[in-house]
Amino acid sequence: MVCSCSMRVTHLISMLALTAAASGCIDELGHEKSEVGELVRDCVVPPWAGVEKLTAPVSLEYPRGSLWIWDRLELTDGRSSTNLAAFVTSADELCRRGPNLLLDSNGNPASLLALSESELLENAARNDGRSLELTATGGFVRDGQGYLFYEHTLRGPGAFDAVNLGSGLCVRKADEPSCERIVVDGSTLLWPGDTRALNSGGLVLSDRAVVVGCKRVADFLRVCTLSGAPLDRLSEPSAYQFMNYFDGWVDDPLRASVITDELGQVTVSATEVGFFATLFDLFDARVYVRLSDDLLSKPFEHRVELFATELPASGFSRGGREHAGLRREQRTLHISYETDDPNAPGLHLASYRFLGKLGGLYQ
Repeated sequence: MVCSCSMRVTHLISMLALTAAASGCIDELGHEKSEVGELVRDCVVPPWAGVEKLTAPVSLEYPRGSLWIWDRLELTDGRSSTNLAAFVTSADELCRRGPNLLLDSNGNPASLLALSESELLENAARNDGRSLELTATGGFVRDGQGYLFYEHTLRGPGAFDAVNLGSGLCVRKADEPSCERIVVDGSTLLWPGDTRALNSGGLVLSDRAVVVGCKRVADFLRVCTLSGAPLDRLSEPSAYQFMNYFDGWVDDPLRASVITDELGQVTVSATEVGFFATLFDLFDARVYVRLSDDLLSKPFEHRVELFATELPASGFSRGGREHAGLRREQRTLHISYETDDPNAPGLHLASYRFLGKLGGLYQ
């Protein structure tokens, strides 16, 4: 059966309409399908020796590379390691040989984001089955320094028990294997509780760093907003405001304008003609882009389908971040995702090349 669903509807309606897939009419529901390029590669990234498998990473995007960060990796000897990182400079090399871990001065894998001595002692003294963990969520790069946001999470006693205590900021100087956690008034907990969403990367625009944050408002639907701070105040929690398209930068998070609402991962990046929001849809395991010619004045519009990824056996894939640091020309996007598809399980890197000029996508 062949049918064309050309009517545009919201993502929430499309989520409710997933049962229509059996009729063959789901392929174009809720987005515009467009053949604008080609998938040139979708490889399984080889893990390094001693690691059970590579999961989907968080990343910081540098001008000539992408810093990949894993909150937890299971080792083949039954142990696990937290906040390991690798600096990736070539998509070709990554697919051939896998990532090279950042090492400390003794040649051992370094923890990019480490607990302090007092936090380690507090964890060791607990008898309630809980422990404090630090989880990187993304950030931005300015003048060679990486600004990495992270969450303080109290996990346990059950496998799925977790309380988000708030967010912090860690600064990685050029080529350093670890980053320095910012302390304000004696605490690394800069934004307590669920007051901030700083989980989808960011970029520097003119005199301000801009960070994308997405919050879940339904079972799977997430709305994304912008926050940011002047470049001379990046380590000050009070300097981070929210973008309102009518009033500019404001302090009230409830007044933040929604830049996009999606069912999965969102990554915002700059292009030669504007900005892309690269989207990884949880339900159909496809990658899309939305377009904006001015990130600070209008939301992302005009959803364009790029390609389908390997379908997961469990129902959902993970990850889906776009890595602008791996671009060597503007027309190619590199997206990492994790799947348990039995034909090609593991961490994938997909590369997609636009065939025409990027400006044509806005027409």
